[in-house]
Amino acid sequence: THRMTSDEYFASHDETFDLIYIDGDHTHQQVYKDVENALVVLNRGGIIVMHDCNPRSAEMEVPEANGTAWRALVKLRERPDIAASTVNFNHGLGLVIPGRNPKPLDTGKSMDEMTFDDLRKNREVWLNLIRCNWVSRWIAEVERL
Repeated sequence: THRMTSDEYFASHDETFDLIYIDGDHTHQQVYKDVENALVVLNRGGIIVMHDCNPRSAEMEVPEANGTAWRALVKLRERPDIAASTVNFNHGLGLVIPGRNPKPLDTGKSMDEMTFDDLRKNREVWLNLIRCNWVSRWIAEVERL
């Protein structure tokens, strides 16, 4: 256990990992930064899992609940060097794998401009929602690219 912020951890440790789970500060700015830091220490073939990427209501966007982590996942889906999807389970598990993005997204919005109403209207496409039983298939497809 390391009692420090994720920024402090990434700045002071050089371990690498096959699996990194992100569920700290629930603001989209920090979640995005945590993913960027995690990508640096992720082993080849590794995966990043993000919690709270599919809030069911605008009331869940408070930091004590899901926060706005979903916005970071959506912004990651725009990157050509990352494949990202959200498992439609619990409050949404974002999956991030470095590599070619088979379905680049262009929302035309910054993370700060995104609203819950945008998510409500575009949930399935923006989050690239998949079912729990499709996770291994999705990972295999991404690894083939």
